[in-house]
Amino acid sequence: MPRVSRRGAAAVALALLPAPALAHSFPLDAPASYLFVLGTSVAWSDPAILLMLVPLAIGCGLWGRSGLLRILPYLLAGGLGGALIVLPPGPGFTRECVAAGLVLAVLVALLPPPPGHYMRIGAVAVGALVMLQSLEGHGTADLPWAILAGLVAAPLAILAAGTALVLLVSWALPYGWVRIGWRVAASWTAAVAAMYGAFLLR
Repeated sequence: MPRVSRRGAAAVALALLPAPALAHSFPLDAPASYLFVLGTSVAWSDPAILLMLVPLAIGCGLWGRSGLLRILPYLLAGGLGGALIVLPPGPGFTRECVAAGLVLAVLVALLPPPPGHYMRIGAVAVGALVMLQSLEGHGTADLPWAILAGLVAAPLAILAAGTALVLLVSWALPYGWVRIGWRVAASWTAAVAAMYGAFLLR
C-alpha cells in the first residue's frame, strides 16, 4: 500500500475541514436558469454529500448494468421523505451524512458484489440525508421549483456518472483486479470519510 506523506495527508485534511454551519442562502428573485444551477451546486460543493454518493455509485456499478435502476426507486423514496421533513435552521446533517458514507463505503469495499438489501437500505438513507443536508434551513414550499429541480438533478447526475464510470472501466477491462481496484477505491472513500468525521468530532 503506497505511503502517504504527512504533508499530503494534512492537505487533504485541511481541504475537508467543514465550513461554518449556516443555512444555504438562495436568491429567490433570480432567473430560473440561475436558480437551477445554484441548486445543482449544493451537491457538487458539499463533501459530506459526495462522500455518500461516491460509494453508492461504486456499489451500483459493481452490482451490474441494472444496479442503478434497482436502487433508484429507494433513492427517490428516501429523497421524498427527506424533502417532506421541515426543520428549523441548525447545524445541518453533516455528521450523519459522513457516518452514512463511511458505513456504505466499508460495506461496498468488504462485501462485493453488493447484496441487494444493504444497497436498498443505503439508497433510502442517502436519498433522505442528501435532501435534508441540501434543504438545510429551508422547507420545500419556500423554494422555487428551479432550485428544487437542481437539488434533485445534481445528486442523480453524480450517481449516474459514477455508476457509468465503474461499468465502462469494468467492461473495457474485464479482469478480476479491476473489481478489486473499485473495492480499494471504496475503502479510500471510507478512509476520507473517517478523517472528515474525526475533524467534525473535535
